[in-house]
Amino acid sequence: MKRLLQKKLREIDEVLMLDDNLLALVLPLTDKEGAATIIKKLQEWVAEKGWRFGPAVYPENGGNGKELFGYAQTAISRS
Repeated sequence: MKRLLQKKLREIDEVLMLDDNLLALVLPLTDKEGAATIIKKLQEWVAEKGWRFGPAVYPENGGNGKELFGYAQTAISRS
């Protein structure tokens, strides 16, 4: 899945494997609206796989990785 998503994103974007079924996307120079657009496209590409997404934008949703991850987890649990 990591390679599939990486091919769909820009060269400056990163897909990080956090666990067997948990990925993080690092999208530099992307605001909240841009992230929402990317998530919508990713949901179309992996619709049959049942993936869920929890966007978190730096620094609006957290000042470090731990805070951003917590925000993203909360967003996923609400979806």
